[in-house]
Amino acid sequence: MDKIATRAFPAFAVGFAIYYAPAYCFTGADSSFSWPLFTYFPAAEPAHWQWGLVPGNETLGPPMWWYGWIASATIVGLIAAVIALLLPARATEKMWSTLFWTVPIAAFVFLLNWELVWFYPMWNPRWFE
Repeated sequence: MDKIATRAFPAFAVGFAIYYAPAYCFTGADSSFSWPLFTYFPAAEPAHWQWGLVPGNETLGPPMWWYGWIASATIVGLIAAVIALLLPARATEKMWSTLFWTVPIAAFVFLLNWELVWFYPMWNPRWFE
């Protein structure tokens, strides 16, 4: 059990973080893609939820996407953990050293593209439209 946990938990944590951080940062009512698994409306009587990204309105009240982000990130983390368990142990050892460099570089390229609008006002950073 200890060997399984030492191989699965890092993959779960990386998968969870890789999904949760952009989901939290880039989901909004005007978002062109849906990151939360569901939207929860605590102000509605009785409390109401719907699948996907749903903007709030006067009848449902303000939306709460946090629970949907956590559920989605948990699913992605579990998928990453299962993949890590299916791969040989030697492959996962090399995978962490590779991810240690590739994930920050990919995040830098993404954020550079996202922030270029400050230097070039006509820049369109939307990759997902």
